[in-house]
Amino acid sequence: MPGEERKKVRFGDDQILPESERRLLEDEEEKLFTDQHRAAPARVVGCTSIRAIVLIQTGLIILLLGTLVIGLVFRDERLPARCAAYLNNGTPMSTAVQYQERQRDASTRHHSRWRGPPSHEIDEAWHDIARENLILVTDDEVRAAGKDPARVVRLPPQYEHRYGPGALTLTQYGVELSCLNWIRMYIHADYYREHDDFHIFEQNSDETLRLKLDHCVEVLRDSLMCNAGTSIITHQWIQDRPRMFQDLHFPEKTCKDFDALVRWTKEREVEEMTHPVKDVIFGHHNPVQPQPTEYVYSHIP
Repeated sequence: MPGEERKKVRFGDDQILPESERRLLEDEEEKLFTDQHRAAPARVVGCTSIRAIVLIQTGLIILLLGTLVIGLVFRDERLPARCAAYLNNGTPMSTAVQYQERQRDASTRHHSRWRGPPSHEIDEAWHDIARENLILVTDDEVRAAGKDPARVVRLPPQYEHRYGPGALTLTQYGVELSCLNWIRMYIHADYYREHDDFHIFEQNSDETLRLKLDHCVEVLRDSLMCNAGTSIITHQWIQDRPRMFQDLHFPEKTCKDFDALVRWTKEREVEEMTHPVKDVIFGHHNPVQPQPTEYVYSHIP
């Protein structure tokens, strides 16, 4: 107002502001402080949200990695069973297939219970593995093998009370090892003509034996080519030997557990039709005869 002396305040060391300007400046400072105070919680909330997102992402990554590791572990455990089912498709024996690591020695000096001059002990050893004993399978297992249950030989009715209904079959490994055993005995024909517990020389002419063994060679050839070994055979130089020598010591190899297959076979064998002399089953002593309801082929398929 006119005549009224304006109040002045000192600002800093050199300036004196009017009262109205001072108040205006204080109001601006207070407003600025209030705005900053209000913004602080927003910044805190923003930082908290970022931390939460980082923690969630980290947790998801750990969860995914853990799931991957667990999946790989269980995959390795299931791999043998999956391989067995894939490589032995259609056979009920695939459930019995197990794998084991073992050394293989095919060198000329290696000895096994199946090798050597013919004897009763070696015959027993071969009988244990060359099993051509009849085993029982269900109709579903016959279908899974691609066969018609109505057109295969059935278990005779008089045995169903003990075993139940089913089809009579052999194992592939039993037939193939039996073939190999026939070849072995033919190599030692002089011995087995006198000790013919298997009656192969007594009941078969030389011509029949040659036809049988020729068929056996073909069966084994086909099986070996189907399951061709992929190991490599290196060579060695031996003193005083002019030619390189095959090293038939194989590294550790994954093989089927043969004992597991034999156990499975024994559990399914029909005891009344189990005999080391297979002609008791397939020859004139055969206790299995066609039933009226069974299909009989007019010729060999």
